[in-house]
Amino acid sequence: MNIIDIFNYQNPWRKNKNFKVTPYFKRSVLPQIENWMSEPEIIVLIGPRQSGKTTILLKLIEKQLNQKYPQDSLFFFNCDSFEIRSLFENLLNFIQFIDQLNPSPNSVILIDEIQRIANPGLFLKQIYDLKLNYKIIVSGSSSLEIRSKIKETLTGRKIVFNILPLNFEELIIKDPVYDQLLKIPSREIEINFSYYNQTWGKKLQTEFEQYLIYGGYPRILLTQQIEKKKQILNEIYTSYIQKDISDFLKIENISGFNKLIQFIALTSGQVINKSDICLKTSLSHHTMDKYIQALQDTFIIETVQPYFTNKIKEIIKNPKLYFLDPGIRNLAISNFNPTLIRQDTGFLQETFLFRELKSFYNNYRILKFWRTKVGAEVDFIIDKGEFIYPIECKSILKKPGLSRSFQNFIKLYKPAKGFVINHNLFTTIKIANSEITFIPYHWFPILKKQFFH
Repeated sequence: MNIIDIFNYQNPWRKNKNFKVTPYFKRSVLPQIENWMSEPEIIVLIGPRQSGKTTILLKLIEKQLNQKYPQDSLFFFNCDSFEIRSLFENLLNFIQFIDQLNPSPNSVILIDEIQRIANPGLFLKQIYDLKLNYKIIVSGSSSLEIRSKIKETLTGRKIVFNILPLNFEELIIKDPVYDQLLKIPSREIEINFSYYNQTWGKKLQTEFEQYLIYGGYPRILLTQQIEKKKQILNEIYTSYIQKDISDFLKIENISGFNKLIQFIALTSGQVINKSDICLKTSLSHHTMDKYIQALQDTFIIETVQPYFTNKIKEIIKNPKLYFLDPGIRNLAISNFNPTLIRQDTGFLQETFLFRELKSFYNNYRILKFWRTKVGAEVDFIIDKGEFIYPIECKSILKKPGLSRSFQNFIKLYKPAKGFVINHNLFTTIKIANSEITFIPYHWFPILKKQFFH
């Protein structure tokens, strides 16, 4: 095949305007990306491997076609192809290629796996500075490599979106039933919770259990067979270790790196103790810090900082670490057992809630936790400056009740609202002047937009 044949294969809509992306999960980040389609900045999609970046690029093309955008003005380049990469070796040749195939004055150019071209940052800077009528969107599987190659050269010329594995809301919204549930007032669901939970709750609970075990990578969610889910997760992780960690970061102590991941997986949601980590993993403090930073940079884990009214204390206190996907966490500790027979179900539920809150607020600085010197702790604090919400994670509750730590926080900070996310209760109580709502985990994605802002 010559380069035109490969390009035509990658761009089927140029001959068939009825192009559709199937299957497709409704991604919450897509409307945010679309808001930048009319702006000059280069849109950059980064995230872990197989999190859905290429599918989002193709979905953008489908949407442009639906908006009657000229077929010939939409260009998709997958740089995994050596022949396609050759188009980017000379800027003038690339521009001529676009102009020859597009008779209209504007072009939308989507470049996948951009880290594979020789100098992507410089190439994008040059084409941006020419102020051509091109809208450029790029993505790639090696987030570290993309960052290193485009960070400096595209300062002030790009807008970056993190594409993570699906959260639970993105998983369930594919079903029209859940879309209808989102429109029902939370008060109505609370009053008639027995009915709603019996009608739809069992299905939600089943989806929730599967999500806690296998996570939200799109390929996993499209696979029904359990063993294949495990094999795909292992392939994603192995590729990550080989390409991001070994090849790009040049980390040689892969055994020590894996031990660190396992330790963090086993203690997910706990305040980190660096001395204890070094003792259990046999890593030096310097190496441990380097590896933790690598895990954050590659979207495997993320930190949650403590909440203090004294900001100096907040900076120096140790954070918590959470996995961004429960499937990768379970792979790290080789445990895919059902939650009913696990000792770490609480960790999984807390990880789930972290991921939902992070996706909802899209700003990690808002999400914090509270812990005193004597050990009183509240799992999450939503800190938006003008108000704070304490959130506690619980398992099965026979009746509404608050831990002593939660009560102490309410007395000290007097929040207007608080939440207890649990296995089975949906009700609201009053403590002093604070309204405390109990919401089941599997209902949280349905109800969160009505309670949080």
